[in-house]
Amino acid sequence: MKAIKLYYAKKFQWLFVMMNNFETFSESEYDVLSEIDGVLHVSDFSESCLASEKKPKISKTVPFGCDTDIFHANGEAKADDTFRIVVSGKNRQSDNLPMVMQAVHDIWKDGIKNIKLYLHANVYEKGDHDLAQFAQKLDPQQDLIDLPEKFISLFEGLSDQEYADILRKSHLFISVPMTSSSSCSVYEAISCGCVPLVLQGTAHGEAVKRCSQDSSCQLDPMLTRALPLMNAGHGYLQICDQDDLKRRILYFYEIFQGGKGHLQSNLVCSYTQKKFLQEFSDLLDNINQANSGDQTLNLTSCG
Repeated sequence: MKAIKLYYAKKFQWLFVMMNNFETFSESEYDVLSEIDGVLHVSDFSESCLASEKKPKISKTVPFGCDTDIFHANGEAKADDTFRIVVSGKNRQSDNLPMVMQAVHDIWKDGIKNIKLYLHANVYEKGDHDLAQFAQKLDPQQDLIDLPEKFISLFEGLSDQEYADILRKSHLFISVPMTSSSSCSVYEAISCGCVPLVLQGTAHGEAVKRCSQDSSCQLDPMLTRALPLMNAGHGYLQICDQDDLKRRILYFYEIFQGGKGHLQSNLVCSYTQKKFLQEFSDLLDNINQANSGDQTLNLTSCG
């Protein structure tokens, strides 16, 4: 990047897109950032990773919302005979999918049988866990855990429309990764009427707080407790407290039972992809204007 800017000083500008809520940046990473013309953050947590004195002059935080043409509530009542839970995440240790599966299984084993867990993850590609084998161990009769019938990936398999239908039929959405990126999945679930249950102190928790500002929902039950875990770099990661997660699942299940099957989110999601793209475009214009109207701009995505 330095070489390109040295020889083509008025040709290129660089926009750094920060998606993850990392801990802190090293000096070598700040050395790269010193050449950046602008930074776009998709959450306050990603912005907090940068030391204030080393932030580029042009910096903006814009949540990456969902496509509300697809992800929206349709006004139809959800199923009242089964408590449906959607769990979203990638097949990696940091996303805590086996922990959520185990927590729901423990509740089911204790006698609550009208519960169904839909796992929205790609169980067919290599990852940190064999989710299909783990599901078979917990639920050999397939009464509890519903694995995806289609290969879930970016370009094939389960479409956004099909996933939106699943969300609209479900009551509770759970996502408790240690590091969360754009939180788009949280905005999608909220837009479809799911009650979110996410990890406090992460970008997902921030997304729920943003959506609760324009609603009368009680925020605390939707934010499960996080336990600090020191990593090799002497920083701290936030991991989910499994016992607290189970208590909160039971809390929402009791509301579902008491309301005779009614459990609907009243959160208001005003963060859309159209709004994000408009803010994104405005930021690019600001960078071009700050650099004498140069036209070529490169994007660097982190996360």
